[in-house]
Amino acid sequence: DLEDVVARELELAAILADREEELSATSKDAVAKEVRRVEVEYNIEAERTRRQREADKLRSDIAEAAGKRADLATQLEAMRARKRHLEEKAANKLEATTLIAGVQKDCEDIEGESYTVERLKTLEEEEERCQRE
Repeated sequence: DLEDVVARELELAAILADREEELSATSKDAVAKEVRRVEVEYNIEAERTRRQREADKLRSDIAEAAGKRADLATQLEAMRARKRHLEEKAANKLEATTLIAGVQKDCEDIEGESYTVERLKTLEEEEERCQRE
């Protein structure tokens, strides 16, 4: 009968409308969930990229610091060598000063002895002159 068919079609149309509404709501939920999932993935990837950049920067800073450390070690070694050279030079100067002081003392002693010898000669000559006179 036509009324039953129309009623059945209306009923089916209502069921279809409900299903479409459910599917639409489900689709909206699914889309929202997918959007959240993509956002979370994006945030995770962004964080991973940020950390990678930080790690790269740290590696670069470490390499730069290592280079500076090597330069400073080279400078330190050069300064130590210079210090040793200056210490040797100072020791040589001290030794030379000591030797010079010794030589000066020896010269003074010799001059003193020369004076004494000269004085003795003079006295001997005077004694001889006195004896001749």
